[in-house]
Amino acid sequence: MASENGVELSKQGGAKDLERQGSNTNSPRQMDKMQQKPTVARGEMCIAPHKYSQLEKYICYGLSCLSVVIVLIKGLQASDKYADVAIPGVVNGWLFDRKYDNYDAQWRAFRGSIHLLIGGSIIFCLISKGIRHVQRNSKNKSVFLLWQMAFGMGYCLYLHGSGFIFALTLALINFGISFLCSKQGYIGPVATWVFNVGILFLNEAYHGYSFAMFSPSLAWLDDYGGVTRWSVSFNLVTLRMISFNMDYHWMVTNRTLTKKTDAVELDPLSYRARQETHQPSDRYNLLAYLSYLFYAPLYIAGPTTPFNAWVSQIYVEQTAMDVSDIAMYALKWFAELLFMDIFLHFFHVNAISSNTRNVALWGMLTPTEIGMCAIWTLMFIWLKFLLLWRFFRLWALCDGIEPPENMNRCVLNNYSMEQFWRSWHRAFNQWLLRYIYIPLGGLKYKLLNVFVVFTYVAIWHDITWKLLSWAWLITLFIAPELGLKWLFSGSRFVKLRSKWYFYYLCVFAGAMNVFMMMTANLVGFSFGTEGLRLLGTQLVHDWEGVKFLGMCVVVFFTNVNTMMLIRSGENKNY
Repeated sequence: MASENGVELSKQGGAKDLERQGSNTNSPRQMDKMQQKPTVARGEMCIAPHKYSQLEKYICYGLSCLSVVIVLIKGLQASDKYADVAIPGVVNGWLFDRKYDNYDAQWRAFRGSIHLLIGGSIIFCLISKGIRHVQRNSKNKSVFLLWQMAFGMGYCLYLHGSGFIFALTLALINFGISFLCSKQGYIGPVATWVFNVGILFLNEAYHGYSFAMFSPSLAWLDDYGGVTRWSVSFNLVTLRMISFNMDYHWMVTNRTLTKKTDAVELDPLSYRARQETHQPSDRYNLLAYLSYLFYAPLYIAGPTTPFNAWVSQIYVEQTAMDVSDIAMYALKWFAELLFMDIFLHFFHVNAISSNTRNVALWGMLTPTEIGMCAIWTLMFIWLKFLLLWRFFRLWALCDGIEPPENMNRCVLNNYSMEQFWRSWHRAFNQWLLRYIYIPLGGLKYKLLNVFVVFTYVAIWHDITWKLLSWAWLITLFIAPELGLKWLFSGSRFVKLRSKWYFYYLCVFAGAMNVFMMMTANLVGFSFGTEGLRLLGTQLVHDWEGVKFLGMCVVVFFTNVNTMMLIRSGENKNY
């Protein structure tokens, strides 16, 4: 029996056997259906399904459409009100004779280089497909891995110039630490975490280092820094370094974190099975490690993929999406890009709310305008990352690698803080679950683990008081949801959960969750703590603030009711 992907495959079928198994691979939508089970764990509240009349459905959808129109108009008014003010980052546009919000540096860099990325990705995939075709009957994929490593390192040299030397040095040190992971005990995992978290602090403290720090004779290398700072992209690399070391350690110790699901048992080529299946020991080598760390399609922005799942697809390509699926995915991405360009010509809220130099302007905003800026800035962030992640995921899919899909639900269709973070950066959420939450005890110490996870997320993004405040606010706001779910999922409240009014209590709780999520994101990604203080003052001392608060309650209650109606149509617990 030949071992491919860490599972046993018959000799007789060869490549055709793989194709046959791949054709039975369940799509993400099929996987969701397979995993829908009626059992509900303690802490996961299951309420009696609400029976919507036809009239109630029309009212729900009608009021939701009306509220979206109101928020749309208020957001446009907030942007147009200051159209004559010179706001940094707002430039002359190319559509509808309007200005364009080009303030966000990440989006500006991506949008400005999209033609180079598309051209480079096409050349990369053509060569990759050619090498895969030549090696299709070979079990030794070293040539393909060499190609991946060479292109990835060349790509990084273009991006970071001489700074790539620092990135490569740290990567090799981490690979040395991986030898400690080949032993039983906790020395290897602890050393891995200390080293990688320490890198985040050191990179921030020394701004990615300079060669002049180590020797004046090397100072000339600092003049060849590339187009982006290596330390910015290296945060994602630390996730892969941790993943490689921990997957290797769990292979050596034969440890599994989760029970096998039906999907894993039925489909050994599913993404979940690839992730959970230990790879043969000879695949945890330096060539595969460096190819994985600097894998070009996922290097800049992800989505993050565990080492097990990635290296498995080097040997057996992904089968979840065929050529027609990938083509449709690409067309959707171009439509989303066009929508983003139109959006930024009409909404300049990100430039208004994200720049601390606009503090004087913030004082002129009404509570409603502050709220609209927070909502539409969140919408901009969602669209930005949707386009970034889907582009790089599309690139990887064309190369035969399937990363997880981030943002599998619209940002405006979330009322649970817990579910919101599961769908927002879904790949990172799965990484956090696999490498932090579950190893620390999972549900046993849920609230404490949530605090640890979000603190790490804040540090990983950027070590600033603003993001730490955001992380701790999220933990503070998610605590009531977790507590209430745990309390009302008990047997004492079975009768209460069947009452008609309990559903509306849940809708109201969801509306409060939406308000708290908006507040937390206002701190973390918009006005910051200064904006929160300003909004809090105006809500208490200004009649306009009281009206805005009342409008929020009505709009959020109406839309959460519609969200639950959508969930009932999806045949999922809500």
